[in-house]
Amino acid sequence: AKSTDAAAWKEARRWLIRANRAEPTAPEPLLRFYQSFEMAGEKPNANAVASVRGALELAPEDDGLRLATGYQLLEDGNGDEARAVFAPLAASAHGEGSAFVRRVLDSLAQGGAPAALALWKSEEAKAETGSQRKKR
Repeated sequence: AKSTDAAAWKEARRWLIRANRAEPTAPEPLLRFYQSFEMAGEKPNANAVASVRGALELAPEDDGLRLATGYQLLEDGNGDEARAVFAPLAASAHGEGSAFVRRVLDSLAQGGAPAALALWKSEEAKAETGSQRKKR
């Protein structure tokens, strides 16, 4: 849902905050709060960044949370923390996902957070282009 209606996003985020207050040990409302900024075409604010990090603390076994948190850490220029967040994924035997994370970590080692982020965005653009071709 790529809406630019600021009032709608404000209301949606209110519901996510309520969900978090009702169930503070559930990572889902925290992740959705963070993702709502991307869906709205906005840069995540400090509360959203804290939310995705908090969600990972609640569910460290969740690969999707690791990816989201690691990506945000790269966006923030924090390569050392991103490396620590990605390490379990790189060691995983889950095929292409772990191979991608290893490429990100290699890029991080060679060129820091900006290089790793550039690789990520390049891979994301390739995947999106491929997806659009399949729809035709």
